[in-house]
Amino acid sequence: MQFIGSQPTVDLTYSDVFLVPRRSHVVSRLDVDLTPGDGTPATLPLVASNMNSVTGPRLAAVMARRGGLGVLPQDMAPEQLIDAIRWVKRQPVDCDTPVVLPPHATVADARRFVPPVAGFGVVVAEITAPSGMLPSDFSLRVEDVLGVVPAARLQTAPADTRLADLIHSTLHTIEANTLGGERAAFDAALAAEAQHNAEMLAVVDGDAVVGTIQSRSALRSTLY
Repeated sequence: MQFIGSQPTVDLTYSDVFLVPRRSHVVSRLDVDLTPGDGTPATLPLVASNMNSVTGPRLAAVMARRGGLGVLPQDMAPEQLIDAIRWVKRQPVDCDTPVVLPPHATVADARRFVPPVAGFGVVVAEITAPSGMLPSDFSLRVEDVLGVVPAARLQTAPADTRLADLIHSTLHTIEANTLGGERAAFDAALAAEAQHNAEMLAVVDGDAVVGTIQSRSALRSTLY
């Protein structure tokens, strides 16, 4: 840091500091290594706050997948905390955690769980468990899945449209054991999308659906 004149003897706040652009040796933002030096396997120095309105189990899983850390709320009951930790630890690494909703759920319901932009999506299935984030001991069977709805399709659909009415093709799947790492996951997703002309794929392990993947979400994993 450089100062104009002598170094201040008082504390500075945001309005006291200007960031002056200048040329650097960094060619790409991907060349910058933000890995913390604390000995953890994290790759991003980001920690999500332990607040109910900020961090839940799903965000904690995403933060871990992207190389950061999510801290669960401190006021959770011990039983809830144990179940939440078990749920996070069961989530896939090479693909996204499936957001599961029943066929009678609406576009408005889906928008509560995923943003209506490319790279996300909803699995539509006949389930009796609560929608959205499923219990840690819940296993989603392939035979119960009706299809997937890419979140980008939620942008233009009316809010009261049933998700079952947005499924326009058969379910396309990809085996979890074909992913095997960030780059391999991206290549596999890209090839499967091209083969089936599908926007989103269900990742299966035997007869269970363990996640979802799109080439865009797989590309994010290669960047992080």
